[in-house]
This record gives sequence, C-alpha cells and structure tokens, in this order.
Amino acid sequence: MSQEVHYCLGGCSREIPFEEVLCPSCEVEYGSEKSAWPKWLIQQRHEELRIRRKDEDNRSTHQCMAGCGKRITYQFAICSSCEQIYGNKIEKWPGWLSFLWRDEMRIRRDTARINQKEVSFSDLDSNLEE
Repeated sequence: MSQEVHYCLGGCSREIPFEEVLCPSCEVEYGSEKSAWPKWLIQQRHEELRIRRKDEDNRSTHQCMAGCGKRITYQFAICSSCEQIYGNKIEKWPGWLSFLWRDEMRIRRDTARINQKEVSFSDLDSNLEE
C-alpha cells in the first residue's frame, strides 16, 4: 500500500511522508525545533493542520439520509429529529430510506475494500520491463 505524501513546507516542493513537516535539507536549513522556524513557516504549518482537521471532520460526519440536511456522526443514518419520525429500526423505515442507508453502507464497504487492495503506480516496481 502506498504511503501518503505531501509537499515539504520549507518551500522546496519535495514530496515527503505525510507525518513529516520538512524534508531533510530544509530541516538542516530551518532546524527541527519549531521555535526556531521563521514566522512564515509556522503560519504555513498552522494552515496545513487547519486543512487536515477540516478534511478529518468531513470524513467523520455526513448529512442525515432522511433529507433534512443536518450533519450527523458518520455511524448514524438519520438525525435524532428524523429518528422520532421514522423510528430507530431500519425494518420500519420507508423503502426509500432503508435503500439509501443500505446503499451507503455498500459504498463504504466497497471503498474500504478498494483502499486495502488497490495498488497505485507508485507502488509498482520501477524496474519492470515493458
């Protein structure tokens, strides 16, 4: 499975592992201690963390399947207001609502399966003969 990468925040545009902030050469130039970094680099790091948090938030919530538009926790199909209308058992929901939720679960399973088994071009051996 491929390792997630992003660009070095030091401005050199090198790809580095997602959990790192600076590539080795920028770390030599700016240091590994954040307190020694120039202000622009600290601001860039804060912006990257803000974007990452926003991405994680979007993955952990979704809209209520009943169509009211409320954002709810990823594991639930409908919000508490819609649950009072339709109930909390999928067997008692209208056919369209149970179809939407089952289809969403199928998509999530397929996505998880793909993420586990997919091989990207970067994972392939660069010495393969044509």
